[in-house]
Order: sequence, then structure tokens, then C-alpha cells
Amino acid sequence: MGRKIELITQAQKKKIWVEAKKLGISKDGLYKLILDNYEKEHMSNLTKQEGIEIIDCFIELNEEEQNDKREGMITNSQEWKIDLLRAKLGWDIDHLNKFIKKYAHVEHINWLTLNGASNIIEGLKNIEKRTNEEKSDISRG
Repeated sequence: MGRKIELITQAQKKKIWVEAKKLGISKDGLYKLILDNYEKEHMSNLTKQEGIEIIDCFIELNEEEQNDKREGMITNSQEWKIDLLRAKLGWDIDHLNKFIKKYAHVEHINWLTLNGASNIIEGLKNIEKRTNEEKSDISRG
């Protein structure tokens, strides 16, 4: 007889939201992460083990963030946010690196300053917004 799969607990859901907030991950970003990595549209559909994986990953990222010794440089959460926006836009790493080189004048994401990373994030958000507006204009008419 098959083993019963336990679904994520309420306590795990709470912990995921707490850790995601610490990392600056938005609601949309969290659900995109769940969909991309676990092919599930709702957190409630995750298994207990998948919840553990997400929590462990977020805790590790938060610890790395606190231990980051590169003062004044891009943080792990900023890097994560840039990668999330890159994925939303459908860009590959090469496209992102060209964008970073053009607008931040550095060769690699790890060389971005804190302010440079913030500017890149805002630029990517603007591109995403413009892309979404263009899609809605096309669908309307």
C-alpha cells in the first residue's frame, strides 16, 4: 500500500512568508518560485517536504545575507530579485549581463554596488511593466 503524502502545514506556510519577507520576496515572486520549482500554483498544494526545502533555502539565504562581508556591494536578496525579474522577462543570463554592462558599466552581476543593483532592479521592473502594458494593449485591440 502506498505511503500517504503529507501536505504543507500552516506553521510551515507562516514560516515561508516570514522568511520571504526578510528576503524582500513579493507575493508574486514567491508564487512564481513555487510554480517554477514545484509546478504548483498554490502553496497549499506543496508537500510537507517541499515546505521544508523552501524554508531551509530561505533561512540559508537570510544567513548568507547577514554574513555578507562585501559591504556596499550587491546583496543576495538583490541578486535573487534581479534573477527573478530576468526570468519573468524571459531573458537568458547573457542578455542580463549585457543589460548590466550597458547600464551599470560592470562586467558581472557580482560587481554591482548596492546602489547599482537597486538601479538595475528598478530598470528591470520598468521593462516588465512596459512589457505587460504592451501585452494588455495588444489584447484589447
